[in-house]
Amino acid sequence: MAQAVGNLCLGFGYVLKKVRRSHTEDALFILTIGCGWKMIRKERVRNLYSLKMKRIYEGIAPEDGFRILVDRLWPRGIKKENAGVDLWLKDIAPSPELRKWFCHDPEKFEDFKVRYLEELETEPVKQKAVRSVLQKLEEGDVTFVYAAKDPVHNHVVVLRDYFLDKNHE
Repeated sequence: MAQAVGNLCLGFGYVLKKVRRSHTEDALFILTIGCGWKMIRKERVRNLYSLKMKRIYEGIAPEDGFRILVDRLWPRGIKKENAGVDLWLKDIAPSPELRKWFCHDPEKFEDFKVRYLEELETEPVKQKAVRSVLQKLEEGDVTFVYAAKDPVHNHVVVLRDYFLDKNHE
């Protein structure tokens, strides 16, 4: 019996379902169109665990898994010994110039996203950090921890989407 392990709504009645018959079997991707099913591909997919994002001020939970602080600066008011951070990965954060330019301005977010993705793809230090995160995702659940107040217009949203896209390559 196939078990659904994830859905991705593609719009217009299309849903991409990731299913697995057993925990040892490769994932199947099934495209749902209305009420019909059609298998569109069966291939080995990187077995990545869940990737979450969470403000550091929300506290620690067992379901967080491996907690990675992805900010360049340490969050205000948080003691390192109380943060529950397993890894502080400063190198994956946006460059100081990009961070200062963006200044968490929602109107600049789309341009920020393009520039940050370019940094992730072209800078060797960031590529090394990306490989570290991918390795941790192969080992277990990962939570990106950050300090920004806006949960929608920040670099962690871009970073999470970047890794979700990497999972489907």
